[in-house]
Amino acid sequence: MSPFTGRAIGLAFAALWLFLGAVALPLPWRYLAGALGLAAILLLGVRAWRMNERRTGLFDMRRYRLSVALEFGAIALAGFLLDRVGLGGYLIPVVGIIVGLHFVGLWWAGGGPQYLRLAGIMTAIDAGALLLPPGSRAMQAAAGLGSAAALAMIAGTGARR
Repeated sequence: MSPFTGRAIGLAFAALWLFLGAVALPLPWRYLAGALGLAAILLLGVRAWRMNERRTGLFDMRRYRLSVALEFGAIALAGFLLDRVGLGGYLIPVVGIIVGLHFVGLWWAGGGPQYLRLAGIMTAIDAGALLLPPGSRAMQAAAGLGSAAALAMIAGTGARR
């Protein structure tokens, strides 16, 4: 996977989290947050495209695939278990924590220290969102917008050190 492909994937997921968080905001803030966030993500995408990084060949695709497979499995299991015990209101930040933790696997695959930073930042943001009322718009906004910002910051800036 090329460095730009990885950044594009990160920015695409940042846009997804942005949408998830922005829709929880009251009008007109949802449109303002969505528009400004999308503009920032697009600008970061252009910046990432122009970075002209070269692939090092150190990224282990087997480890990457394992990390993503474990992430999907953990999300499915968490969704099932939370629903089963009546705690479905916690789903969004729990998914954010799982997504954050999967970046440890990307670091393990050889992706670099920025993945550990992203894992820590995203996990902390979503753990903090768990302190808000379950299933509330505040919880959804905090988890969505916070996760979007963390993903965009790392994916779009090329933060390596």
